[in-house]
Amino acid sequence: CGNCNSTFLWRLSLCDRRVCETSLCDTLSENIEQSMVEFGKKLAAWKHEPWSLHYLDYRRLKKALKVLKVQSDRQGVEFTGVKAEILEDLEKQQDPQYFRHLLDLEVEKIVLFYLRQQGELAAQLSLLREKQKSNESCGEDYAARYIEVGQELVQFVRFAELNATGLRKILKKHDKMFKAQPLTELYMSQYSNDNDSHLEQLYNYGGIAALVTTIRNGLNNSSYHAALTNSHQTSDNDETDEADETDETDEKDETDEQWGEPILQKIQNARIKLTQASHYTKTLATQALIFIHHTDSHDSDDDDADLTFDPYSGRRRKKQPTRSKISSFLNLVSTFLYMTNYYIVAPTSGLYAARLGSTEALSGIIIGMTPWAALVSSILYSWWANHSYKSALIFASACSLIGNVLYALALPCNSLTMVIIARLLNGFGGARAINRRYIADVFTSHERTAASVAFVTAGALGMAVGPGVAAIVGYLDIPENTYWTEETAPGYIMFVAWTVFFVSAILFFKEPQKLTALPPSSFSVNQNNSHDTMEMQPLLSNTSNGNSFKQTNTPKTRVSRLALSFTAFFSNIPVMTTLFIYFILKLALECILSSAPSITAYYFHWNTTASGTFLAILGILIFPANLVLAKVSRRYSDRYLIIVTLLMLIAGTFGILFYGSDSTTYSMTQYVTFAVFIFLSTNMLEGVNMSLLSKTIPKSWARGTFNSGLLATEAGTLGRAMGDVVISATALAGFDKMLNLTFAPLAFVSIVITIVTWKVYEYLVPVDQDDED
Repeated sequence: CGNCNSTFLWRLSLCDRRVCETSLCDTLSENIEQSMVEFGKKLAAWKHEPWSLHYLDYRRLKKALKVLKVQSDRQGVEFTGVKAEILEDLEKQQDPQYFRHLLDLEVEKIVLFYLRQQGELAAQLSLLREKQKSNESCGEDYAARYIEVGQELVQFVRFAELNATGLRKILKKHDKMFKAQPLTELYMSQYSNDNDSHLEQLYNYGGIAALVTTIRNGLNNSSYHAALTNSHQTSDNDETDEADETDETDEKDETDEQWGEPILQKIQNARIKLTQASHYTKTLATQALIFIHHTDSHDSDDDDADLTFDPYSGRRRKKQPTRSKISSFLNLVSTFLYMTNYYIVAPTSGLYAARLGSTEALSGIIIGMTPWAALVSSILYSWWANHSYKSALIFASACSLIGNVLYALALPCNSLTMVIIARLLNGFGGARAINRRYIADVFTSHERTAASVAFVTAGALGMAVGPGVAAIVGYLDIPENTYWTEETAPGYIMFVAWTVFFVSAILFFKEPQKLTALPPSSFSVNQNNSHDTMEMQPLLSNTSNGNSFKQTNTPKTRVSRLALSFTAFFSNIPVMTTLFIYFILKLALECILSSAPSITAYYFHWNTTASGTFLAILGILIFPANLVLAKVSRRYSDRYLIIVTLLMLIAGTFGILFYGSDSTTYSMTQYVTFAVFIFLSTNMLEGVNMSLLSKTIPKSWARGTFNSGLLATEAGTLGRAMGDVVISATALAGFDKMLNLTFAPLAFVSIVITIVTWKVYEYLVPVDQDDED
C-alpha cells in the first residue's frame, strides 16, 4: 500500500544508496505495481472490447509514473539491476512534464471518441424517431430497436465512468508518489477555469440525459407500449428527465417494468456510478448563496500582471489568488460569532425589555434590529469587498464589540434606547457578505464547494451555540449584581469573543491577492473587457448608418443596460419564485425561533434556561435535516421537493395552532412536535430552494456589488426582519393571542406561495447557460 511504500522508502533513505540501489528499484516497482494493479484488472475486465483502443491507457500511464519515480530517486546515482525498459525510458524522458503531456494526449483521445460516439447514438435515435413517426404500426419492433440503442448507451455511460475513474486514480497515485509536486489540483483547475479544456467535455453529461429522454419517449410513444400502458399512465413522467443533476427516476408505470424498465434501469444504474459525488456537501454548499459559474470564477482583466503563462496549454492563464489558512479560519469565525450573537439574546430579550420598564412584547423588536441593520450593511460590505476584506472585517468586528458593550451596560444605565442601538450595531457586525465574497474570490472553483459547506456549518453551529450559551448562563446560577445579570450576560460574553476576534484579525488576517482592478457594475452588467470574453463582442455595433465603432460607455448607456438588467431580473420566473420562497421560509423560521421563549413561558412556564436549551436543540437538528435532504435529492427533482417541503410547512403551521379556549389545555407535546416540524421543513426547503436558485440564476448576475448572492441574502434578511416585526405586533395584542396571530397568517401565506409555485411549476427548471448573453 502507499503507506507501506512510504515507510519503506524512508527507512531505505537511512542506508547507503550505493549499496541498496538495486533493491530500491526492484522493490519500488513491485510496490507501485501492487498498489495499482487492482483497477488495471477491473479496467481490462469491464471495458467494451470494440472500443478498447479508446480507453484511458492506464498501463502506459502507470509505466510513466514508475519512470518518473525512479528518475526522481536516482539523483545522479547510476543504478544497476534496473529493468531495461525503465532505463531506456529514463534516457529519453528528460522533460519533467512528460507525464502531464501523456495525460493530455490520453484525455484528448477519450474526449474525441466520446463526442463521436455520442453523435452516433444521437443519429441512430434521430433516424429511429423519424421512422417511428411515419409508421407507428410496428410498435414492438421499434421498442426492440430502442432497447438495442439503450444497450449501446449503457456501454457508452460505462465508458465515461471507467475513464473518469481511471483519470482520478492515476492523478491520486501521482500525488501520493510526488507529494511535493501534486498535480490533481492544477490539472482539475484547468477544467474549472478553461473554457476550451477537453475536461469540460469529459465531465459534461447533459448529452447523456438527452439520449435517455429520447429512448424513454420512444418507448412510451410506440403503439405496442402505449397499448399496454393505456390504463397505467402517470401524471408526471417527465419529472426525472430534467437535467443531469437529477440522476434518478420517479415512479414508473406498471407496464414500464414489463417492457422498458430493464434497459432504463440499466442505464440509470450506470448513470448513478458516473455521477458519484457527495450530495450532502452539495446540499450545504448551495445554502451558502455563493453563485459563481466556472467560466466566471473571477472578474477578469487583461493586465499581464494578473496572468501567467501555462506551458502545458501554451496559453496565458489567470493566477490563483494567494490565501492563508488562518485568514480562511478567521473568515469562518466571523460568521460563527455573528450567528451566535444574533440568537444569544433570544431567550432573555423579553425579560430585558421588562427590566428596563417596557414590555416583554418588544422582544421581537430587540432581536429584529439586527436583521434590519444587516439589510443596509450587506450592501455596504458587498461594495467594500471590491477593495478590501481585512478592513471590512475589522470594522464589522468593531461594531459588534461596541454593540455588545452597550447591550451589557444598558441595564445599569436603565436605557432601552441603548439596547436598540446595540442590536443595530450588531447588525453592522454581520459581515456575511464579506465572508461569502471571500470564499468566491479566493478559493478555486473545485475548492469552493468544501469552503461553502464550512461556511454554512459555521453559521448553523452559531445558531445552536447562541441559545445554548444563554441556557448555560442560567444553569450556572451566578449571583447577580448591578452589572451582571442573566439578561446582560450575553453582552459581556460576546464582548470578550469579539475582542479576541478583533485583535486576531488585526494581527493575523492577511489580505489576499486582488486579481482585478475593474470597478464592478452596479448590477453585474456584462463587462466584456477580458481576454477570454473578447470573442463575445459584436463585430458591428447597431448604428443607424451601419458604421463599425467601439461601443461607448456613457452614463446614458450604463443606465440603459442597468434598466435592462432589472427588467430581466423581475421577469425571470424561477429566480423570482425562489427568492419569494426564500423570503417566506426565513419569515417562518424567525417566527418559530423568536417567539419560542414568549410562547413557552406563557403556556408551559418555561424559564430562559429551558427555552434556550430548546432553541439550541433545534439548531443542532439542521445537520440531520440536511442529511435527509441529501438522500432524497437523489431521487426527486428540486421543484418536486420544494412542493413537498412547502406542504410540510403548511402542515406544521396548522398543527401548531391552539384550537381550544383554555390555555391550560394546550399540549407541550403538540407545540414541540410541530415547532420541530416547522423548523425542519424550513431548513430543508432552504436547501432545495437554494439548489434550484443556483441552477436558474443567470451567470451574468454572479458579479458586481448587487450580485445574485447579495440579492438572495437581502431577501432572506428581510424575511427575518419582518418575522421579528410580526412577533412584536402579535405580542402587543396579548400573549394569549400571540400563537394563533403569528402562525395562522403564516399558514395562509404558505398556502399562497404553494399555489403560486404549483402554477409556475413547469418553469422551475435549470437554466441553459448556453442561451445566455
